[in-house]
Amino acid sequence: MIAILKIVFGIVCVLVLLGVCPFVIGVLLSKKTSHDLSYNFIYVYMLGLMLLVAVSEVIGVPLTLMKASFSTYVLIYSGVLILLMLLAVLTARQRMAELLKITIQSVKNADRRWGWILLGVFLPILLLEFRTTYVYGDDKVYLAMVNDIVTSNRLYLTNIETGGTDGWVIAKYALSSYWLWIAYLVKISKVHVLILCKTILPFVFVPLGYALQGLLASYLFKGEQRKIWIFMFLVLIFTFFGGFSTYPVTYRFYTWVWQSKAFLAIIAVPFMFLYCSYIYEKGPSFRDYVFLAIMNIAMSSTTLTGTGLAVAMSCVLSMLYAVLYKRLRIVFYTILTCIPSFFIMVFYLKYAAILEKINFYG
Repeated sequence: MIAILKIVFGIVCVLVLLGVCPFVIGVLLSKKTSHDLSYNFIYVYMLGLMLLVAVSEVIGVPLTLMKASFSTYVLIYSGVLILLMLLAVLTARQRMAELLKITIQSVKNADRRWGWILLGVFLPILLLEFRTTYVYGDDKVYLAMVNDIVTSNRLYLTNIETGGTDGWVIAKYALSSYWLWIAYLVKISKVHVLILCKTILPFVFVPLGYALQGLLASYLFKGEQRKIWIFMFLVLIFTFFGGFSTYPVTYRFYTWVWQSKAFLAIIAVPFMFLYCSYIYEKGPSFRDYVFLAIMNIAMSSTTLTGTGLAVAMSCVLSMLYAVLYKRLRIVFYTILTCIPSFFIMVFYLKYAAILEKINFYG
């Protein structure tokens, strides 16, 4: 009975951390925006989720380079999370209630076809929960890494093969905090990393990935239902039958959706594409640029590939919309929002020299 209660407690903690917290904090971020999407549940939720991942990056990278303990990361990150939640509850309660009311009404008015869509989304997840595929190398590396962070209380300094101490943290881990964030979820929920990543996270990230594709389709086709349905049907088909190797987004959608590269491709990139396109078309405000800078940091937290993609995507889109709407200044401001990403790129290129300067090996 106690074991069952622990499992239930862990699942509740994960749902709060990945469900309630991003939504509440997203409401806080969207409170003073006048965008049409600011009352869309998925859009607001993603604003909060991207901020939480970005905060992890801002906290995790310096602590990793300082060889701080994992408990220090947990303490600071929890403090920031609690502060943001309190600020949201105190200042955005009314907006939160309005958004929940709108969302509940939208669900009640939903077309019956959504039932088939939900079946198409969740049935493959359920089937894959009971099917063990071949052992994949990254599974062992990432899951062991997270487990070692939690059990040893050290940030990436435990050798996953020997359990001993490593004197070196490679750049792609030191400068990308995604696995610290996953370790945080494990620590707070008390759910083993294998169960969290392989069983629980697919039920969060896979539906979220589809929801983002639906939101993107709604924006691209301006609410034309027939085109949206065709788009989502094609997404579903490509996802089901697109696993021709281990690297396409379609394959990782259902198999390794919890990995940093999959989170980047399935969740972070589509949302950033939507966000950039939306604000550039409407005419971005100062607050929009601040959020864009936050998203650059969030993208960097997944992988170093995300750092480059964030810069490339936001800058290319800004140039396209600058030409289309004759708003050349958005290119300049977009480049300013990419400063955090540029900083991480330079850090990566000079990583060994910087570690020497900060006496990392001392």
